[in-house]
Amino acid sequence: MLFLIIFGLIIYLIILAFRYKSVKANAFSRKEMEEAAHRQANKLSYKDPMITCDYCGAKIDTRKHKVCPQCGAAFDQDREWTQRHDAGDRFIDEGTREIVAEREKKSKEESQKILSRMKKTMALLGILIGGLIVLAIVVEFINKQTSYRRTEKIGDSYYTKDYIPADFEVDGDGLIFDQDGMRIWVTGFYVDPETSEDTYLGEAYTGNIAVEFHLENHTKYDYNVCISCDSFDGITHGDSSGIFTYDTFKHGDDVVFYERLDDVPLQKVSEMVFEEIHMYGDGDAPSLQTEAPVMIHTNAKTDFQPDLGDANLVFTNDYVDIYAKLSEYDDRYYHLFIQNKTEEAYAISAEDQMFVDGEVYEASSIYRSVLPGGYIFVDRYNQPRNTGEEELHLTGREVQMGFAFRCEQDPRLDFSTGYIELSKPIETE
Repeated sequence: MLFLIIFGLIIYLIILAFRYKSVKANAFSRKEMEEAAHRQANKLSYKDPMITCDYCGAKIDTRKHKVCPQCGAAFDQDREWTQRHDAGDRFIDEGTREIVAEREKKSKEESQKILSRMKKTMALLGILIGGLIVLAIVVEFINKQTSYRRTEKIGDSYYTKDYIPADFEVDGDGLIFDQDGMRIWVTGFYVDPETSEDTYLGEAYTGNIAVEFHLENHTKYDYNVCISCDSFDGITHGDSSGIFTYDTFKHGDDVVFYERLDDVPLQKVSEMVFEEIHMYGDGDAPSLQTEAPVMIHTNAKTDFQPDLGDANLVFTNDYVDIYAKLSEYDDRYYHLFIQNKTEEAYAISAEDQMFVDGEVYEASSIYRSVLPGGYIFVDRYNQPRNTGEEELHLTGREVQMGFAFRCEQDPRLDFSTGYIELSKPIETE
């Protein structure tokens, strides 16, 4: 609404400017003024048209005759005639000056009114625009202040309500990042008293865990901090069970905050791998990031291994084994298991398209999920994206997907699988 008011005032100001220019131009229309003076002079010249001939003394009616009708002499040099025309010229000049003075007076009065309106309009526009600028600055400042992540307490958030301290703790100092005055630690764990049964991988139950972080920003910059952790206890979870946070931390702050791991098998973690920690600041702030995944340990004892059951081995080479099986609960999905047989971390991405009985579909999103060395990637929800109204069931159908593996530590180990069939096992020697 305020923008419409400002727009309307600007239009009004433009109209006033054109009006002001028009008033000034009309006040000094020379042609119009001379025509008015000539009309007055013509009235004077025809008021007494009779003159006396300087040669013969005869009366001459100047309305009828161009020369003396008595003697034929010209009267253009006659004193009466020339004096009368001199008076007409003087009358024209005087009349013009009178009209100029009158027009100038009226123009000045009208232009002063228009200028007064323009000044008031510009003052109002200045106040409104200035107010908008101040408001924008205030809103930006408030937003920036409220956007900073501040120190939290466990239970402050709905997502960690009623959480209690875990029966395990960090082994060592828990430091996961230390660069140029920015330091981050994992300092503790809290668990949800409620757990859930979930046997998709053979575990007895799962539960949520809140991870406590301590961050110190001793730089002179505000930083947007991204922390990603999808891998713990030998499993990389491709179905969003891990941590991904992207928050702003003010320079000079010392903050404690919490992030949640969901559906953790046996509700314990003995090992966590932070695949990526990076930070971006404004202006000339340098970007900070880890060059390789960072691992920490706890004193918890876990010996959980995913149950591959009747999953088919659909691809193998010196670096990875890929297993797939159709979900026994919903045949729209394939479960994927990718075992990293190396000590290097791989970033996994799926091809954008997949095939079902030769027809092309958009593939589920697996984009740069990081698989640490020795870990197994688990994703339960791989399916072709069906744009039709009918659900796409995969039982008895030929399903093909392609994967790319990138090793940032050693690009020579990069490879792609091409399109592999998920619906039947490969033959091995």
